[in-house]
Amino acid sequence: MLPVSPSLDLWQPVVMLALLLGPIAALPAQADPGGSDPEPSSSSPIVSLDCRLADGPWQPCAMTVMSIGERWQLQVGERRYDFQHDGSGSVRMRQDQAAGGWREVESTWSADASLCWDGLCARGDIPLD
Repeated sequence: MLPVSPSLDLWQPVVMLALLLGPIAALPAQADPGGSDPEPSSSSPIVSLDCRLADGPWQPCAMTVMSIGERWQLQVGERRYDFQHDGSGSVRMRQDQAAGGWREVESTWSADASLCWDGLCARGDIPLD
């Protein structure tokens, strides 16, 4: 029996399809506007900060950045706050994913150099970009 070698003509469409779809498959996941965001990956940077709820005391917290400037989380004690920024200045926040939906919040800088979102403030080396 003679060895069968596939014709290049048969493989050309497969190679072209792989070349076209390769970059699409490598794109990062986008935030779902409906609110079902992917969880942080093991490579998501975690930054130690200090946080304050309303006028309460400062306490250690952790910021996990899924997409810098776009999606991040703050873990303050047992509470988790998810954030989304759409690039136009609008920031949305939700507390403890199962507890409720997204709400728009205002981002402001305080006199003590903390960044606040409607009563939740963080200070420290906040990754902005």
